[in-house]
Order: sequence, then C-alpha cells, then structure tokens
Amino acid sequence: AVGSTAGLQEPLMQRVVVSNLPPEWQDLDRMDLLTLIQCELEAFGKLAMLPVLAPVHDNGQQRAIAAFAKLDSAWQAIEALHGNLFDVALDLEASATASALYIDELEMPLRPEVEPAATDREVWIDPLPLEDDNELLLKWSKGFGEVADFVRLADSRTGRLTERGYVRFADHAAAQACVEANAGVWSESERALSSHTTQRHLAIRAYPDDVVSMLVGNKCEKL
Repeated sequence: AVGSTAGLQEPLMQRVVVSNLPPEWQDLDRMDLLTLIQCELEAFGKLAMLPVLAPVHDNGQQRAIAAFAKLDSAWQAIEALHGNLFDVALDLEASATASALYIDELEMPLRPEVEPAATDREVWIDPLPLEDDNELLLKWSKGFGEVADFVRLADSRTGRLTERGYVRFADHAAAQACVEANAGVWSESERALSSHTTQRHLAIRAYPDDVVSMLVGNKCEKL
C-alpha cells in the first residue's frame, strides 16, 4: 500500500471475531444480538465496520465479525473481554490473506530531495517511542502544533504495535517544525497520494508526476 493517514484502506488486522456468546444471547433476534455486541465493542473505540453475523462455528455457536478503526482499540477489547463476557480475537483468516506495506517502510537509498509543498502536513516517525500515545500527542502538540491524526503501524505478522508511524498535523507549519527538529521526515505516502490523478485539483504538490500510477500502473496492472 502507498500508505498515509489520509484515506487509505484500513488493514485487515483490525478485524475481530466475537464468539462464545453468553447462553442467554443465543436466542436473541439478529438485530438485538448485533446491537448488544456493538455496544460492548464500542466501549473500546470507534468501529470501522459494525458487527455482522459470521458462519456458525463447528460447535454450532453463533459468531460475529467487526472491525475497529484503530488496532490498539482492538487489542484493548481483546484484553478486557476475552474469556469474560464473550471471546474476542483478531480475525486471523482475514489477516492471513493480505497485509499492508507502507511506502515509508521501504528503504529509499535514492530518496529524492524535494521541497515540501505548502499543503504537506504529514510526518513519518521512525523510531516512534513505545510509550503512552496520549503523552506523545501532548508532547507533539506542545512542541510543534496541533495534531490532527496519528497512526502507529502494526506488525503485519503479529498485529502488535510497532515503533513507527505517521503523525498528521493540523497545518503545514506544525509539520515543518517537527521535521526541522529532526523528530521525523516528510511522509512520502502523503506526497505520493497528493500526486495521484484523483488529487490533481491540488494547486501545490511536492511531485509533479503521478507517483501512484508509476508504482502500480493506471489500472493497477503492475501489482
């Protein structure tokens, strides 16, 4: 994947399977059952996909699949709920079929030196300290400016959070202050996406050519 906090498909690692439901839930109406599951999961974070019923397990019990918008929310739900109210686990079948590789994770020995566009607001940070993310957000906000979005990447094999990720600031000046402090580098993902033909309405961009099409082809024929 090209990557970026702005508009990329969420990795499948954030999908979870809910199983071993309480016996008193087994005979509930479908919508009532899904609503109960949704309420329990949303206590840990925003859902990117609301619960849907999955094929019945071999043991005859009903299951459901949902997806969190952020991976850390999924892990919080797993740690709090699994083995208690019901079982929650990462959807390993989904995660085995696809994984995301962000462009900034690639080694770029010939990374071009280009001036940032006035619309660039995203920074790639590696290493990203494994500490409380709320404290990190506070540090960045105080040190550089308002943070609009933050994504810590997950390991594609284990689903565990890593020491790398993206910080998207509310404005260009804050992002530039972060880069100038050597706390991160400009996000190649954001630059690539903004160069795509679908974003040609942007008056200012770092790359004049369509980097996405150069990587995957106009119709993804290079994938």
